[in-house]
Amino acid sequence: AAFHPEAEGSKNPVQTPTVILKAQGRWSEDPATTELRGLVTHVVEERIVPYLQAAFGDPSLSAAEVLLRRYKPSERLFHPLHFDHHAAATCVVDLTPLPQSGLFLQPGPSAASRFMAPLRNPGDAAVHTWDVFHGVTLSAGHERVSLIIWAKPQGNAESGEVSWYNSLGAAGDVDAAYRLGMQSEAKQEVEHAIQWFSIAAAGGHWMAMSRLGRLQTMQGASAEGLAWSERAANCGWADAQVDVGDAKQKAGDHAAALAFYQSAAAQYHPGGLHRLGIALLRGFGTPVDVVAAQSALESSAHLGWADAQFALAQNFATDESVKRGWLTAATQQGHPAAANSLAIDASRQGQYAEARRLFLIAAEKGHLKAMVNLGTLLQQGVGGPADPTAAEGWLMRAQQLGGLPSC
Repeated sequence: AAFHPEAEGSKNPVQTPTVILKAQGRWSEDPATTELRGLVTHVVEERIVPYLQAAFGDPSLSAAEVLLRRYKPSERLFHPLHFDHHAAATCVVDLTPLPQSGLFLQPGPSAASRFMAPLRNPGDAAVHTWDVFHGVTLSAGHERVSLIIWAKPQGNAESGEVSWYNSLGAAGDVDAAYRLGMQSEAKQEVEHAIQWFSIAAAGGHWMAMSRLGRLQTMQGASAEGLAWSERAANCGWADAQVDVGDAKQKAGDHAAALAFYQSAAAQYHPGGLHRLGIALLRGFGTPVDVVAAQSALESSAHLGWADAQFALAQNFATDESVKRGWLTAATQQGHPAAANSLAIDASRQGQYAEARRLFLIAAEKGHLKAMVNLGTLLQQGVGGPADPTAAEGWLMRAQQLGGLPSC
C-alpha cells in the first residue's frame, strides 16, 4: 500500500503521509490495502480493542479509525503538541522506534515537563485517553512509521460524534469544558465558547486561560483578555507567552515583548522563535544580531512556521533555489505574501497561468497586491481566458480595502 497525503481539512494539524485502513468504524475496501489490512486486522480487533475496553472500563469502545502514518525526516521532524480530541482513547504502535525520538508527552504547561514515551522495540505501544497532551519530535534521519488506532464508543465511531464531552463538562471536568469551548469556537458560537473556557480557566486550565484571553481581546475586552493571557503565560504556556509578547510589542514595550518571546523560544515554540528572530533582525528591544536572528528563524522554519519560512526567503536566501524552496514551503501552507512573491516570479518568466493560480491563492487570503495583479490578468485574459466579471470583483475588493486609488 502506498502512503498518501492526508486529505484537506484533516483533524491532524501537521499533514503527514498516511495509509487509511479503517474510517468511521468501517475497514477500507481499497484493493491496494488488502495485504496490509490482513496483517493488522486481527491485532487490532482481537488484541488492541479488547485491551482498550478493559483498560478504560468501557466495553462499547471500538476501533473507529486505523491508519499507518509516516514521518520522513526530509519533510517533517516535529508534530506540535495536541490532544486526540476526536477519540476517546488512542493506541500508537511504533514500528520504527529510536531512543529519544518519536512520541513525547507533556503533562504541564511548560516544555520542562516533557518526556519521551518509552517505546524501545518495534511493536511497542502507547495507550492514552483524549486528555493526554502529546506530540512527536524526531532525531535527524529518523523515518518514523506508526500504526494508530483511534477508539470511540460504537455509536460515535459510526456517526463521527464525540458525545462523551457533554456529560463530563456538565459535571465540571475542566478538560472537557476546554474541549467544549473549542467546539463552540469552531462553530463561531463565541459566547458559549467564553462560558466553557471561563469554567476551565477558573479550574486552572492554562490552555483555556489562553483561549479565553484571545476571545476576550477579540471581543474588545482587551484588559481582561490580556490578564488571562498573562496568567497562562506565567504558568509557562508558550502560546500565551507569544500572545502577551505581541500585546507588549503593539503597545511599544519592545523589551517586555522580547522577554516573552525568549521564554516561548526557549520551549522551541515556532511562533516564539519566529518573533525572536524578527526582533533580533530589526533591533526591537535588543541590539541587532543578524546571526542569531537567522538561527532563530531557521529553527522556526524547520518546525513548519510559514512566517519564518517567508522571512528567511526575504532576508537570508542568497541562492535563488533556496529562496524558492522557502517560498514554496510557505505557500503550501497558504501564506499569502509567499504566494504573491512566487506569482510575481512566474510572471517575470512568462508563466502566466501559474502566476494566475498563485495570485488567486494570495488574493483569497486577503493580499491586496495579489488582488490587483489577479484582476489585471483576468481583465486582460493573460494566463487564461479573460473574465471581466471576476476581474471587476477582485479590483473592486482591492479598492474597498485600500489597495487601489478611488476614481
